[in-house]
Amino acid sequence: MADLQLMSGDYLAKKHVVFIHGLGGNPETTWQSNNSEKVFWPVWLNEDIEDCCIWTIGYEAPMFVSLDAGMGIQDKAQNILELLLAEQRLSKGEIILVGHSLGGLIIKQLLRLASDQVGREDAVGLVNRVTGVAFMGTPHTGADLAQKGNTLLGRVLLRVFTLLLLKPSAVTASLGRNDATLRDLNTWYREWCFDKKIRHLVLIESKSIPIFGRIVKPDSSDPGLQVRPTSIEANHINISKPSSKQDQIYTLVKSFVEKQSLSKQACWLRSNFGKDHSSWKEYGNWANCPKGIEEEYILDQAMRLHSSSSKNSEGLATVEALNLVKDRLLKAGTSIRLVGLSGVGKTRFVQALFDERIEGIVLDKETVFYSDISLSPSPSPQVLVERLVRDKMQSIIIVDNCAPDLHRELTNLCKDSSTTKILTVEYDVREDQPEQTEVFSLEPSSRELIEAMISLRFPYVSKQTSMKIAEFSGGNARVANALASTVGKK
Repeated sequence: MADLQLMSGDYLAKKHVVFIHGLGGNPETTWQSNNSEKVFWPVWLNEDIEDCCIWTIGYEAPMFVSLDAGMGIQDKAQNILELLLAEQRLSKGEIILVGHSLGGLIIKQLLRLASDQVGREDAVGLVNRVTGVAFMGTPHTGADLAQKGNTLLGRVLLRVFTLLLLKPSAVTASLGRNDATLRDLNTWYREWCFDKKIRHLVLIESKSIPIFGRIVKPDSSDPGLQVRPTSIEANHINISKPSSKQDQIYTLVKSFVEKQSLSKQACWLRSNFGKDHSSWKEYGNWANCPKGIEEEYILDQAMRLHSSSSKNSEGLATVEALNLVKDRLLKAGTSIRLVGLSGVGKTRFVQALFDERIEGIVLDKETVFYSDISLSPSPSPQVLVERLVRDKMQSIIIVDNCAPDLHRELTNLCKDSSTTKILTVEYDVREDQPEQTEVFSLEPSSRELIEAMISLRFPYVSKQTSMKIAEFSGGNARVANALASTVGKK
């Protein structure tokens, strides 16, 4: 019977690291440090890496049995897969799997079983959230010891076990050198993960165990992936037992685990749509600012934003306007439409809603999904909103260049949601107002703002030239940028 334990960290963490022991192993002692303290070293990862939690899986994997041979690799992998799928605390966040010896084969087999179940949403979601797999002394094409031992004394000991009426367990019997089933599994895995965004760490033992010799030969330890294996000064047992945080085994595992954490949005998209999603972005440089998201958002003191729900005909200045829209987006089921002439800075305004440097209300960057309809996003905005509403995920969906009809569809989809909000952007200055929507109209920038923007982006342009460009542009930032870019450097 397999067992899954949360050993360290908060299960709400972005990253789950799951350790799976090998033949004759144990969910805790397999991963004990090779020093006098004998600590469960995977907890070091939780100490050194932000926002991750550590799990370990235990299962029966004896080398020899007296009666029933027990389950083989495929049955054990199916058993562990069901265990992972049943654990609700593992239903969100990216997953990294670490396997020692047989544990690495179990990982490949459970991924194969899960990927074959295309009609099972939880299995597909789990596979899509796996971002890394680490193999430690894994016999991808079998091991000599599973058949007869590597030395004369080793063969004698195996013969003694036979005389004691013990026989190899089902998993031991399946680990024979060049076993056809293992070769087939490894071929499938290489082909399956070729176009997957899954990173790998492959550690190879370089030392022998007294009596039995080297358990897994280098050619079997190498699964033939697009990553170079690393040979470790350790035998088959100690390759999963670093002695300290300075040990090469730990530093390699730590470096592997801490790389490339997925954002909350990316993990959710990957879980729901696999690799079949495109043009949906988390918070970033949506407006294509020359200096990226680090570029300062220049605050216009002129009254630029007008709200359909306000009786204030003068409008709002930038900071007040940003905080008003932020306040609306804190309310569930909100639908907002931002309109204005092309080039007045609507996308830049929306990007600034999530800029923590601007005083006032702070929106959570991990809730925003942005796309531009001109990029043909997949899934469609309608499907994305339906899934987010279904999953009750706190989210703000921003759709740029959004036509009125699409806006109405999205509004209807999220109007009763307790977690989802909509903000659409469009060149749409018609007077008719969409139902259940607050419409904000963004006016052109002041001359002062245009001059400040030119000074920031084109410092070589003279003040006099900046003033002429600002006047000619009529407050249109796109026109001003285009004009300023034609001015040559001295």
